[in-house]
Amino acid sequence: MQTEAPKHNVAGVPSPLALTAGALQKVDKRDRTARYAQVADELRGAIERSELTAGDRLPSFAELHQFFGVTVTTAQRALRILKDEGLIEGRKGEGVFVRAAGDRTVRVPVGQPGEAARLLRESMSEEDLATLAKLLATP
Repeated sequence: MQTEAPKHNVAGVPSPLALTAGALQKVDKRDRTARYAQVADELRGAIERSELTAGDRLPSFAELHQFFGVTVTTAQRALRILKDEGLIEGRKGEGVFVRAAGDRTVRVPVGQPGEAARLLRESMSEEDLATLAKLLATP
């Protein structure tokens, strides 16, 4: 179910959600997927589709709350996931921004090798994966 994105934030600045709203879906409360994961999935998809690009400011927690119909805490948790994946970064006093692909780092969960491998596969190019495989195979 799609919803109308706010056109401007409280300061009158055009909202990033206004640019991507056509492709974003509001949280489906009947879905068993956690709401924070649904929000993270929607924003990740917008980044992967280049609807949000490097340097773009993400919506505030209040805007995410309004658009997706989730609590501010849920919005914060969704952005934490994207930050852990290296897709976004917070800048004190400025907001949260999409990181450039070359600047992205991946936080590897300790004690979860399967999750670490998944994050690495998703963040690396085929060429990088081939290079890594060669390095690991070298005694």
